[in-house]
Amino acid sequence: MTNIPLPTSTTKDSPQRGGSGRLVNAILEQLPDGRVIRKRAPGMFQFTTSASASSHCRGMLLVDDDNLLILYDGVLEVCDAAGVSTTLGPLVGGDIATMARNLKLPTPDIVIVANNLAYEATTTGAPVPYSDATIGNPNSVCFGDGYFFFTYLTGECQASVLNDVTLNPLDFIQVNSSPSPLLRGIYFAQTLFLFTEETIEAWTDTANPTGFPFSRVSVIKRGLIHHAALAGYEPGFTSTLIFVGNDNIVYLLRGYDPIRISTSDIERRISNLADKTTLRACVYMSEGHAIWQLTSSDFTLCYDITNSYWFERNSLGTDYSRIDVGVYAFGGWLVGDHATGLVGRVSANTFSEYGATLTYTVQSLPVDKFPAYTIVRRADFNFIVGVGLAPSTDPVDPVTDYAVDPQVNISWSDDGGASFTMPLLRSLGKIGDSIQSVTVLRSGQAKRYGRVWRVSVSDPVYCGLFSATMEQR
Repeated sequence: MTNIPLPTSTTKDSPQRGGSGRLVNAILEQLPDGRVIRKRAPGMFQFTTSASASSHCRGMLLVDDDNLLILYDGVLEVCDAAGVSTTLGPLVGGDIATMARNLKLPTPDIVIVANNLAYEATTTGAPVPYSDATIGNPNSVCFGDGYFFFTYLTGECQASVLNDVTLNPLDFIQVNSSPSPLLRGIYFAQTLFLFTEETIEAWTDTANPTGFPFSRVSVIKRGLIHHAALAGYEPGFTSTLIFVGNDNIVYLLRGYDPIRISTSDIERRISNLADKTTLRACVYMSEGHAIWQLTSSDFTLCYDITNSYWFERNSLGTDYSRIDVGVYAFGGWLVGDHATGLVGRVSANTFSEYGATLTYTVQSLPVDKFPAYTIVRRADFNFIVGVGLAPSTDPVDPVTDYAVDPQVNISWSDDGGASFTMPLLRSLGKIGDSIQSVTVLRSGQAKRYGRVWRVSVSDPVYCGLFSATMEQR
């Protein structure tokens, strides 16, 4: 028997480059005994939905233990810990927004910057234009060490008064490491990072008695490709800031050093993207997997920081994921939806997205004896079986998405992944059927480019693939 090489990271490359393996809605996990299992990526179930029937989550901010602000296209809402949403009022725009709150007691100030306009918000009323008319037209806001920081395309960064929304026109700096536009400010690891298209400036709190409270400590010679193409600074995440550079490479920021984590294939996909302003990043976690997700109009690529590999994610009927924004709130990770007013809770025990199919796919690397042709007598896939589910009306843990006899689709390619056969169906076993085997017999002749296998599961059940083997002669 020959081992079928299963991927340890995804590569959607052209067949001429080898038909490399893919992980789609599939994550890797190493077990204590050293084995690696390829599991279905976590799904989502509904936590809340827009009270105003709005769509497209543009940002979320946890204000306190019982109030989560959610910004949709054109409207701001507040959601409580029970998942009850209330409309607060209109807030124009459709782009990803930035939101921040300070530490003022008893009630913090809340600031939102959306479509180059600044607003003040509360958890009880409609947002209003920023109270200080000198605010101008910022393109982002963040909070750190008691200050709001506003950035501007012109390269300026304005600090607020300590724990207030008041602005002193002298409390600003000009980014001078690059003439390119200033795209975003992020407070992360006790440092204010100011991202331009060509450089990143790092500023730390030196308690300057007058003027801007921070001082510059470093200039990083790498820019940001788009203002929404970074994430990892969010409270509750693993404190790992990751961004897409102006050279189409994905970097993890370690101290002041950008570390390349993308593969050549991923960099080609970013480079070939026609409209890079569609790039947006977010984060979420599930059972120890810290996921950084990059979405565009053409794809969604996810980096598992915990295990250092990439996988793809897509939602039913699209090439990309419907997840747009992630926030840790009310004891778990919540994610906003790109197309609807749903906000979901990420769950490894949910095998769909709000009831919609989340298809799990693993595509192998080629098995070949180049340049010889071989006859493939059988192939065996070491799935966890007996995973069928029956419906349940348990009020605590209901099962509404189920498959009593779940099936796996198995197909293969003999031209390096350019085309695949019509899939064969094999059972993953009804509940408790632990002796079910997943086998394909007499699948014909593999050509000089070898045999690529693809397994997919659409039924909403647990998926776990350890290994696969093939008998050939």
